[in-house]
Amino acid sequence: MVSGFAVPSSRVVSVINDIIATGGFRGLPSIGVYVQETEFADGTTHPVIDSVTENFGAEEAGLQKGDVILAADGIGVSTNTDLLAVRRTHIVGESVVLTIRRDGQTFDVTVVLYPVEG
Repeated sequence: MVSGFAVPSSRVVSVINDIIATGGFRGLPSIGVYVQETEFADGTTHPVIDSVTENFGAEEAGLQKGDVILAADGIGVSTNTDLLAVRRTHIVGESVVLTIRRDGQTFDVTVVLYPVEG
């Protein structure tokens, strides 16, 4: 019997870029979400939160699965790469301000960046 799993290519690319940039995972600043790029009916694309990691800044800030990330630190984000580019300008312990759309409402959330462990 063969078993396996699938990983979205966008997630693999971001992980590889982080490993190359830093030499490993440990200590990288993390928002604490996994996102999936989603194209909307109006033709725009944005990262949509697929899951929120327990005990990270995103959970503490109240982010939820299905939240659409429109901007990070006031910079519009259309792709996962855009979001990662903003996150890379910060270190662990700093905060990033995310502009979120949820249920037709748009609001800003401040998320403290935690270190990736492991």
